[in-house]
Amino acid sequence: MLSNIEEQVPLNDKPLLGLIIIFLMFISVGLFEELAFRAVINDAIIYKFREKKYVFVLSAVVSSVVFGAAHIVGEFDATSAIAWGQAIAKTLESGVFGLALLILYWKTRNIWACGVTHGLFDFFAGYTEGLFVPVKNSGSSYINTGPDGMRILITYFAIAAINAVLTFIVWKKVGKTIDFEKIRRDW
Repeated sequence: MLSNIEEQVPLNDKPLLGLIIIFLMFISVGLFEELAFRAVINDAIIYKFREKKYVFVLSAVVSSVVFGAAHIVGEFDATSAIAWGQAIAKTLESGVFGLALLILYWKTRNIWACGVTHGLFDFFAGYTEGLFVPVKNSGSSYINTGPDGMRILITYFAIAAINAVLTFIVWKKVGKTIDFEKIRRDW
């Protein structure tokens, strides 16, 4: 619906409306992805394997890897080392961010808080990237082997490292207070 509005209204003439539509698109995607990857995949794994000691590790690994890999789905040149590097780095970057969101979800059990956090992160990361570091001919794929390919590869690894630090901070502040036994019992 939002992209249809964008197609029918010349947003260059209405920058505030364009900003609002872009903001709502990022929030919508954040909410959808959190429902899919945290509420569905995580909860299904915890439900299915609730009696197993390793259930939370399994959930963290599977939901984070699937979340990361979902960000590279699509066509890319499988013969290109840059494309493979970007695919691995983007999966790692997104997966580590997904792990931080999963910790938040375990703590709050509030998928809306995770969705809004995700949407805001994507909005500020994605929208500001376009303002400060325009990428020519990037299309809609996260994999770009054009002239900006190496810069994008390095950026993905840098953001993955930043996300790892942020996830570690989230775990140190929040992780120790999660009542895993209560979550397990609720299932």
